[in-house]
Amino acid sequence: MLFQRGSRNGFSMRYFLSCQLLNVAMILLLAIAPGSEARRFFQIRSKATGEIVVLLDVEFTLSLTAHKDGQEVGKKQLTEQDIAQVRLFEFATRLVYLDFGQRDRKSAVLTYGFYRFKSPDKVGLSRFFELFPDVMFDKVESKLAGINFQDPGSTLADLGDTDKSYLCNRTQRIPFHKTSKEKDGYEYSVDLETTYFHSQAFTCPQDGKFSPGAPTVCPRPDNSRSVPVAIIAGSVAGGVVLMALIAAILVWAVRYRRRGAYNDV
Repeated sequence: MLFQRGSRNGFSMRYFLSCQLLNVAMILLLAIAPGSEARRFFQIRSKATGEIVVLLDVEFTLSLTAHKDGQEVGKKQLTEQDIAQVRLFEFATRLVYLDFGQRDRKSAVLTYGFYRFKSPDKVGLSRFFELFPDVMFDKVESKLAGINFQDPGSTLADLGDTDKSYLCNRTQRIPFHKTSKEKDGYEYSVDLETTYFHSQAFTCPQDGKFSPGAPTVCPRPDNSRSVPVAIIAGSVAGGVVLMALIAAILVWAVRYRRRGAYNDV
């Protein structure tokens, strides 16, 4: 009878260990496997010619806050999924306007300004933001039609050659500076966190795809190596499950020894 009980416990423990190891493997695979893309890809055409003149693939989060008398009265977050409309101003520069809110009642506009420098033939970028506070925040009563902000980095001449695309897939956080001089009694903050940015604003292929050559890639800060987030998440999840598995084995071992001692008595 004691032998049969031990066999059942042994089978149960083997089954338990197999299930836990399977869970660990599934968690690691789900964490490391690429998930569904949350980015948005825009093929922006010229109104004059109908040709594609700007390609833009982005993923970002805009964090907006409003304060009055030291108290937070409004807070919103916007992502690329909240873009309601894309507009283009095309001249010597190409301004891409990303509108948020409703088409007839915008709450904010994020603008990418692409500049072409002739000597050398490079592309620069500026970012602007316009906030309509009375539309964006429910508890803000502002008489200002719009409040302007700008990337403090001004014009960036680091997007590479005009015949190549520019790719940056590392996180960049930019706190925008307010440029409007008018005041309405509120203090606003605008932070742009970009996790993916792929653009081509000049000499765009008409098949709607980025140029096949290698893109200009943004440099890593201080030459530091970046560990993929998925690998970190998978390691942490696997470690947690492994600790739980070890704890379960210890509990089972203690109970098994106690049961054996009881049977011997």
